[in-house]
Amino acid sequence: MKRTYLAIGIFVLVLVFIAGCERKTEKIIEIDNEYTYMPEYRYFYEEESLPYLSAFGEEGTIFFTGYEKDQGTQLFSMALNEDKAKKIPLELKDNTWVTGWGKDNEGNFLLACSLYEDTLEEIEIIKLSQEEQILERINVTNIFSNLPDFEIKCLVGDETGNYYIGSGKSIYAVNATGELLFLLEAEAAIEDIIFLKNKDKYVVRLSNGMLGEIDREKKKLHQIQNKISFDYGIYVNGKETDLLYTKGNTLYECDIMDKAPVEILNWTDYDIDIGKLLSFTVLPDGRIAAFSFVGEDSDGECEAVLLSKIKRTEIPEKTVITYGYTFLNSITNSQIIKFNKTNPNYRVELKPYGNENTDLETRKTLLQTDIVTGKGPDVVDIAMLSEEEHYGMIEKGIFEDMNPYVDKDKKIKREDYLENVFQVYEKERKLYALMPTFRLNCLVGKVENLGKTSSFTWEDMVTFVENNSGRKVVAEVSQKKILDIFFKLNLNKLVDIEKGICYFNGEDFKKILEFAALFPKEAGNREFSEIVELVRNGEILLLEADLLNTTDFQKYEYIFNAPVNFIGYPTESGKGVMALPCVSVLAMNSGSQNKEGAWEFIRFLIEEEQQVELGRNGGSGFPIQKSALEKSIERQMEVEYEKDENGNVKEKVKERWEMGNISFEYYALSKAEAAGLIELINRVGNSMEVGAWQQLFGIVEEESEAYFKGHKEINEVTEIIQNRAQNYLYEKN
Repeated sequence: MKRTYLAIGIFVLVLVFIAGCERKTEKIIEIDNEYTYMPEYRYFYEEESLPYLSAFGEEGTIFFTGYEKDQGTQLFSMALNEDKAKKIPLELKDNTWVTGWGKDNEGNFLLACSLYEDTLEEIEIIKLSQEEQILERINVTNIFSNLPDFEIKCLVGDETGNYYIGSGKSIYAVNATGELLFLLEAEAAIEDIIFLKNKDKYVVRLSNGMLGEIDREKKKLHQIQNKISFDYGIYVNGKETDLLYTKGNTLYECDIMDKAPVEILNWTDYDIDIGKLLSFTVLPDGRIAAFSFVGEDSDGECEAVLLSKIKRTEIPEKTVITYGYTFLNSITNSQIIKFNKTNPNYRVELKPYGNENTDLETRKTLLQTDIVTGKGPDVVDIAMLSEEEHYGMIEKGIFEDMNPYVDKDKKIKREDYLENVFQVYEKERKLYALMPTFRLNCLVGKVENLGKTSSFTWEDMVTFVENNSGRKVVAEVSQKKILDIFFKLNLNKLVDIEKGICYFNGEDFKKILEFAALFPKEAGNREFSEIVELVRNGEILLLEADLLNTTDFQKYEYIFNAPVNFIGYPTESGKGVMALPCVSVLAMNSGSQNKEGAWEFIRFLIEEEQQVELGRNGGSGFPIQKSALEKSIERQMEVEYEKDENGNVKEKVKERWEMGNISFEYYALSKAEAAGLIELINRVGNSMEVGAWQQLFGIVEEESEAYFKGHKEINEVTEIIQNRAQNYLYEKN
């Protein structure tokens, strides 16, 4: 089906925003039934320099302050036709922060910079030209030194070089030499000080929605009897009107004495999150530019949007792709929004199964019922479904084989991806699902206990257990999970699928059951600090390692307080590491009427740009594209330095990790650690290739319960399993 949307993505991601701008100023008019805006989106990353204050220059350059760890505020700028922000040197002292931002009536920026130690130490005002030159620095510390918690929130400058500073309910008039001229008190907290379009009147916006005018001659603040309530929002100077401002999700313009403002647009119509919007402006040709900090703290993702007015009839139609899920995480949601913004042909609409009050089993039932009855979504996130449920839906022909789409796609090449991870959801050479990212799951222990061998066979594990009698081998893992994993990775030793023969009454399988019996029925729930203590004391030899990112690779060395070996799970192949879902697992509904669009969305998530972005986010897992994984590792290997309190240069901490009363500092990944991580990924060995696995494991799980509970001897149980499994294989063949 097709629909027309206001929020239309760009046709190319990186755009030249400013090219072709006319010099005249076009007055904004509200959008009517004939016109709307066409948005163009561009993204860039500031890593740790997290933006928190921003303003646009007259020609559309974005200026913003960013927080850098242990360095305080940095100032950056970026023209709308550039790809990377550059730092503007302000020569600020350590621990200095830009707390307020304003302009003078010539368009220069004014930055209020405060140095804090235990209390306020110094305040200065920096005047910066649109050309990024520092024009003036005024120290105003003496005026505010007796106010230890003082902070400048807003300020403007007039034609005589005086400044008007807002803080709390007070307005301070200060001259160019840093002397206090006069002080005004308002009836409510001061939110903004703005000069009007003729630039000779200075208006104060108060937290109660009222306005006041600064009478510079009489040194008074006169209340303005305005009809409009100017509540919380972002306010900037208008072009041909006094004000442009946001209220809720709407952008307005007005003169301060108007009876009502004029509505320009609704930000949400263009997928702009008002909660993340930092600044906006109107360019000389009437286009609207907006700047948002949209990323998580770990990646510093920023978004620049340009809105151009066009006729509604010129908007291209988009085909709707439905995305079905039981739970939607924020990472996937942000990727869907980005796809909708940037794809010219398709738009993804969410199709949830259940709500916050619906339990998982009910959600899964709703999803499966919808699909079986032919009402299912085009793309299905199956991350929350069990492998038994995966197999059941595959057997019913519900999932489309995506290998033909991969093979004919000109934008991606199979060899660019981690083959062993790419094929995890392949069965009988058909690709039924894809993980855009993954996590690693295996066993880990001290090198002194495990040695440096890369993997264990079953014989190695049995010997290891026997040699460490009396000590707990693996902590916090249930019987079912250990049996599940070990059975899955070693099925080829127990079953000959082609011949239809199984060996569940042999010694190998008995060893598996005996090993699984060492584990509790349910996983433990000890406090993490207790597990760390037991591991370091040698009372627990192995842990189940779950690695979501490169820093997790370093974490276990801290937990064991010794060099570690990620041994994997016992397997004859040497590939005992599991690649498991981290964010989503995407399958295509074979009954979809929009398969090309469904594939285009899935492909979007595995293309290089999105893979690199996912690799930046520590909670997303490892990207499956080789080059994106390499870039993620390279970023973590970059060594940064800083000075300590004594002026000595030391390596800078990359990240801090905390759980309860345990904390740990991550530093740059070493070459040896990076090589070890790649080697670990190369040992991924799980897949769906063996179609009989789930049914056979169901038999094993059901019958082994009697052995685990002590109701039957191991020989009796394995004979029952052997008979049932062999009958299943006879029927299957």
